[in-house]
Amino acid sequence: MFFSEYRGEGVGNKLLTNFVNSSNTLLSLNVAQSNIRARKLYESYGFYKDCEIYIGHENYDHLIKTK
Repeated sequence: MFFSEYRGEGVGNKLLTNFVNSSNTLLSLNVAQSNIRARKLYESYGFYKDCEIYIGHENYDHLIKTK
């Protein structure tokens, strides 16, 4: 989660680029179903929904990407 003053500054893209360029062949992350903006970013990097999970009091989608 980013502080609002950093949204739109490319921080998420930089972090995600490093994550995607790692040597791991299977990447996974969780995104709150209410966070449409983040989900679109992850999908633009090739992540897709594997399943739904419940954490705390919120539904999340578990996204994966294989290399």
